[in-house]
Amino acid sequence: MLIQIRRRTRLLVCLITCYSLFFSVFAQEIKPSHKLLHFYTEISRPYFWFDENNQPQGAAFDLALALMANTNLNGVVEHLPWARAYVEATSRPNIILLTALRTDIREKQLQWLGTIHTAQAHLVALKDNSKIQLTRFEDAQKYMVGTIRGYGAANFLVANGFIEGKNLELLSSQKQLWSMLFKGRIDLVLDNLTTSRFEVLSAGFNSEDVESLINIEALNVNLEMATGHFTDKLTADRLRIGLQQLKNNGTYQEIMEKWGLAE
Repeated sequence: MLIQIRRRTRLLVCLITCYSLFFSVFAQEIKPSHKLLHFYTEISRPYFWFDENNQPQGAAFDLALALMANTNLNGVVEHLPWARAYVEATSRPNIILLTALRTDIREKQLQWLGTIHTAQAHLVALKDNSKIQLTRFEDAQKYMVGTIRGYGAANFLVANGFIEGKNLELLSSQKQLWSMLFKGRIDLVLDNLTTSRFEVLSAGFNSEDVESLINIEALNVNLEMATGHFTDKLTADRLRIGLQQLKNNGTYQEIMEKWGLAE
């Protein structure tokens, strides 16, 4: 009898231990993460901007909030110029780029989490600038082209023979870029057609005064959410799966339709 009691006691202790271990692991999997993520994006309507009450708005902002809720991850959404945000993402953990162009150069430098939108690049000019004649991309080398320093567009122009100071002007902000165009200091802007009309308005000009002259098909690439390799793979996978779930359940489509980005 004593031996049977001892055996039952050891069995009970074993079961309690196994249960405790299982519960501990399970609890770790479902508890909210205390890791703070930083979602970085630049001011670029309709993806992200501040309204008249200084409240953040836009498709990328809404998507970040939905993603944090879906993955139970903690984070903040902040605006940062692209060049600086890219350096942060590739040198520190838990930095998430909400909208990054997926280019060959960046392919191995980032962990890609999913497509946000498709960006179409166009060379844009003032409608009343009759001196500009473009039939192919190479014709643009005769003019002064502007874009944002650090953008994939800037790398593309340099790789295709454009020289800063000669036929290429690299600016640090969208407002500065469009001001240069309207003041006649540059002839063309290479930009994402989806955002350009909002950028013109934000810079204080009339979007009806500009027009697209040519589409640069080589720059029509996906705009994706991404993070650097210092972010642990578990977090990256959690975000990747969470974004796909938002697409599967219709949340992503609702956000895109809200901001006029549905394809």
